[in-house]
Amino acid sequence: MITLFFAALLANSLYCIGLYKACSVELKIDNEPKHGVIEETKMILWWVRYYSHLYLGRFWTKPVCDCPPCMASLHSLYVFWPLVIYLYGFNPIQLLVYPVYVGALSAVNWMLINVIEAIESYIERN
Repeated sequence: MITLFFAALLANSLYCIGLYKACSVELKIDNEPKHGVIEETKMILWWVRYYSHLYLGRFWTKPVCDCPPCMASLHSLYVFWPLVIYLYGFNPIQLLVYPVYVGALSAVNWMLINVIEAIESYIERN
């Protein structure tokens, strides 16, 4: 089970970071989506972040696509539970394992996004 835990953790983290990058867009005025976006900054799923900011607000957009550590809380649901239930069936101990998984996923997302952004910054400078 521990191997599956770490494999799911890595795959889930890469998915969260990929979604975060694919949804990236810059607003013309910070925290004001009604003023529009800067066209040159649009990625393929830019509209997910834009409409999330517009209709959900800044706080609720974070777990959807705006903050990789926060995304662990939402995007772990449809990875962890189907996988665990399919492979092991439901067991009450999984209710204790899930918060550990979310915390670990949040930490892995935070570490990986910082490494990726450091590499991007290094490449831009050189």
